[in-house]
Amino acid sequence: MSEPQEQSQLAQGLAALRAGDKATAQSILREVVKQDPRIIEAWMGLAQTTDDPGRQRACYENVLKIDPDHAAARAGLATLAVSAPDSASPAGETIDSLRSKAAAPSATSRSFKPPQGIPDAPASFSLDDLLTVNKNLLASLQGTAGRGGNAEALIASWWNATVLVVTMGVLTGLIAAIVNLIRSNGFGYSALAIITLPVLMTLSMVAGLAGAVVFSRWFLAWRGVAPGNLLDHSMALIRPWFGGSAAALVILLIGGLAGAGVTSLDSLLLYFQLSTSGLSLILLIISLVVAIGVLYLTERGWAKLYPESKSLDRYIAALVSLLIISIAVL
Repeated sequence: MSEPQEQSQLAQGLAALRAGDKATAQSILREVVKQDPRIIEAWMGLAQTTDDPGRQRACYENVLKIDPDHAAARAGLATLAVSAPDSASPAGETIDSLRSKAAAPSATSRSFKPPQGIPDAPASFSLDDLLTVNKNLLASLQGTAGRGGNAEALIASWWNATVLVVTMGVLTGLIAAIVNLIRSNGFGYSALAIITLPVLMTLSMVAGLAGAVVFSRWFLAWRGVAPGNLLDHSMALIRPWFGGSAAALVILLIGGLAGAGVTSLDSLLLYFQLSTSGLSLILLIISLVVAIGVLYLTERGWAKLYPESKSLDRYIAALVSLLIISIAVL
């Protein structure tokens, strides 16, 4: 993780702590200290996310290893000496143990070195990191919808945006290839087609999202809204789009395997291919609900970026943006 991304993640964790969301703050700050165990602010924040005296003690002791004269950490240990004199620091919470974990390869997934030309790209990336991105995305969508969580759990970075778009492009391409392979009984389908479809789908999504971002920023500016940060604007669109597209993949797979004829959320917005089966109607209703949810979450995300803008303008920008993405991936 690069230093700017590390500092951004630290800021998000402390912001969640100030907002009273201790669970999210703890999750984010633990990731920070795993990457760099010598960040004092992260340890002090972690001490406030738990009621376990042993874990609090470990946080304060780690701070004092970095800065032996840290007054707040000394005061925290002094308080624990009175309120919980028998508490002990849990194993695995020391700076040295975290350094060893960070240096050791993951036992559950292998990492690879991502292209370093992407801003905020980490030194290595693994399946565990991908799962963390998706976990933070879920918390982010819940926060945007006002259903708990933290709207900023998934840090706005070009690396996270790249991970989401590439992941969705590859998954959509693979599932579409599998469905078509099953429908055609393998006739006319080659291994090359299965390999190239995810690549083409990813490129189509990149083009669609780029066009959607350009249009939405232009439209809001035309409506008198001061342009916001490009990255924040893009992530406010990509977060809900990814969630909706994931739901669309499930619909695509179910509809394809059942022969119901429903394709995907993207093409559903422009083209309906329905059979008379009841499953088609059910999948159609679910798809429409998902589409409305993506539209709502996109509007809510932009509402936080552009509080002076009108709700109708944001909805129009979001609707046309989703249509642009749909056209690109058809």
